Amino acid sequence: MSSKLQRSVTYPFSVDRFWTVIGSKDYWLDLTAAGGELTTTIDNVEVLDDSVTVALLHTIPADKLPSAVTRIRSGDLPIARTVKWTRGPKDSGAGTFAADVHGTPATAEGTVTLGPRDDNKKCVVTYDGTVTVKIPLVGGRIEGMIVSSLIQLLDNEARFTADWSTQHP
Repeated sequence: MSSKLQRSVTYPFSVDRFWTVIGSKDYWLDLTAAGGELTTTIDNVEVLDDSVTVALLHTIPADKLPSAVTRIRSGDLPIARTVKWTRGPKDSGAGTFAADVHGTPATAEGTVTLGPRDDNKKCVVTYDGTVTVKIPLVGGRIEGMIVSSLIQLLDNEARFTADWSTQHP
């Protein structure tokens, strides 16, 4: 069974500005440096005319993991995450996201959409996907924890992105 992951984030700038921000390698370097409890490294950033693909490796320290996770896996928890954005027509975009929790039967995947709001003074990014943990009896509980953590991560990244955009006009 899988758990739904749905989150919309509104940014205080236009769709064009969003593309400028995520197309900056400095943005990704700064985002990973500000990882908080996560240690995050960049595996790859590919910026093309109509797309941006980013591969990150997040590592959650063992002492920050819930007991439900430490029962099935010891040590720090590495999570490989990929997001691919493709520009669409008229201030839009779409893409995919995926995450694989190394050493566990846990994955997340889904789609991302981007569009304008308030006459393109703001933009909205919507994540729609699933989290799957293939462990009998406890998988659903762990899925819920992962969904909550991903929502917190997306919200933190949105705040960072809005601040970064202001500091890097």
